[in-house]
Formats: sequence, structure tokens, C-alpha cells
Amino acid sequence: MARVALNGAVLWLDRIAPLAAEAEGGLIAWLSAPEQARLARLTSARRRASFLAGRVLLRRLLATVCGGDPAFDWPLDAPEDLPPVVPGGGPALALSHSGDWVAAAISNTPAGLDIEAAGRRRDVMGLAAAVCNAEEQQRLAMLSDTPQQEAFRELWTVKEAWIKRLTEGASPDRLARVATRRAPVGTPVDAWTWQCADLALTWVHVDGPPRWLHGESVFASQPPRTWRVDDAPY
Repeated sequence: MARVALNGAVLWLDRIAPLAAEAEGGLIAWLSAPEQARLARLTSARRRASFLAGRVLLRRLLATVCGGDPAFDWPLDAPEDLPPVVPGGGPALALSHSGDWVAAAISNTPAGLDIEAAGRRRDVMGLAAAVCNAEEQQRLAMLSDTPQQEAFRELWTVKEAWIKRLTEGASPDRLARVATRRAPVGTPVDAWTWQCADLALTWVHVDGPPRWLHGESVFASQPPRTWRVDDAPY
């Protein structure tokens, strides 16, 4: 297979259910042996659906952007607690799923991608005490009810995406060391976020925001919000 060179990062957001249904209908045969082994260890129906949807979506994204047949030309490895990888080298892969949604991206160098769907209401300030610094907690405390829930969801994805790009574990203490603040217009940017009432998505990459292949309309095609990140790793 002749692969087309990747020109910049590309992002695809989609629903889990139809992708998982396609996989269960026969596309499981696309999975590599390591992926089949991972799938066999999943006992939760929700986790199984998320896993299958992500693997199908990544292959379709790779084939659409770089060429080839998603069923045969893009085998993937399945390392534990790490993003999938193309054996023998290829684009860097990023994958995230939450609620009914899955997001996949490819890029020339590692990226951070995280999505968080709205679910049950959270004790925002209790969680913020564990994963946010004092300034972030103060920003959240100024909000109430739904705006506070949405602001925390967005903040959480920024921290998670930053850690994912570094392929580090996201313990509460590590997340608290990732300090976030909005980036004023015309200043350097470390992260880009899209948000609607039901979903928040963050992208972290040295080369800027990705090209959307599918799913941007979920956010009414609004431009992303921009963030600076100050990291204090161990």
C-alpha cells in the first residue's frame, strides 16, 4: 500500500453506538491479535462498545486521510494504558471516549486528546480540591449550578489532554500540577477546547489545532477557546 504523507493533524468525533454496532456486525475481523486479546478481557458491555468504536474509527480515519483499506492496511497494536500505535511506525494516534461519544485523531507527533460528556452532577468543589490549584478553585467557586459543572468539565479535559500527550498517569496530584488559564488573543496557546451543553473536547499539540474531518458541527462549528498550561511535573 502506498501511504499518503500526513499534512497536519486531523480529528474525527462520532457516536459510539453505530460504530460499535458495525463492529459487532462483522468488523471485529479488522482487529489485530493484540486488540482481540484486549477485547476478550473486557467484561463490561459499555467498555466493549467504546473499545470497538474507537478501533473502527481510527482505521477509517487513517484510511481516509492516508489511503489504504481500513480492514487490511492499518493493523494496530494495543498497549495497556497507552494510545494505540501503528506497528512499524506511522502517524501518532490519539483516542478518547466518554458517554455516547468517541474522538480519534492522527498527527505527525504525539498529541493530547480528551473528551468528557455531561453525566450525573458532580461535587465540583470537592473534586477541584483534589485536582485543581488555588486559582482554578477560585474561578470555579465564582460560578454556580450548570455553569460551574460545564467549567469544571472543560478544565478537566484540558488537564487530561495535557497528561495524555505526555503519556503519563493522571493521578489527582499530577492533575493538580497542571495549572491552566485562558490565553488572551495574540498570546501563545497550549490547548484548544470546544464545548456544548453535552460535551467538552480538548486538543493539545505543538503545531496548533487540528483539521476537523467530522463532528465539529456538534459544537455548532464555533471557534475553540484557547488556553495556556503551566506544568510542574514531579
